[in-house]
Amino acid sequence: MSPDWKVDAPRVLMLLTALACIMPLTCRIAHAKAAPADPCSVLPATELNAVLGQQFGPPAKSLMPPGVANGVTGSQCRYFALGGSPRTVTLIIYFDPSDADAETNLTQLSKLFHPIKTLTGFADIAYLDASYAVHARQGRVRYYINITPIGTYTPEAEKNLTDLTAYVAAQVK
Repeated sequence: MSPDWKVDAPRVLMLLTALACIMPLTCRIAHAKAAPADPCSVLPATELNAVLGQQFGPPAKSLMPPGVANGVTGSQCRYFALGGSPRTVTLIIYFDPSDADAETNLTQLSKLFHPIKTLTGFADIAYLDASYAVHARQGRVRYYINITPIGTYTPEAEKNLTDLTAYVAAQVK
């Protein structure tokens, strides 16, 4: 060992303490599922075909402004039915920085969309709004699914919405 090199115990202790504080944060970030390169890929047209019983083309993609102050930019995916049907499915999806941010943002937005029914069993939080669209959160992902025209709202129409919502929830887990 060189005579100029000394171990400075207080500095080593500070370094170890800093590492101990940083490590849990980096591990948590590493375990958070990354947003896909194509956010629309969480709901492929083939799934719409299977659930709704008609053919849909690939989604038309666009960016959505943040839904809340200081929020993240989202993606809108609009799927149009093929064969002359006017049916459209809209998916709007946001990948918030954390589960807590997503929950806070969805709660804040629920004040604007007036939930009429809570939906359970497939996402962390999901509700149906007055326009019969679903707003949901799975982890740090918030999303909205709307089928237009919905026609007469029936248990079958609700099942179609919940099946699509459950599919997206499973993709983003």
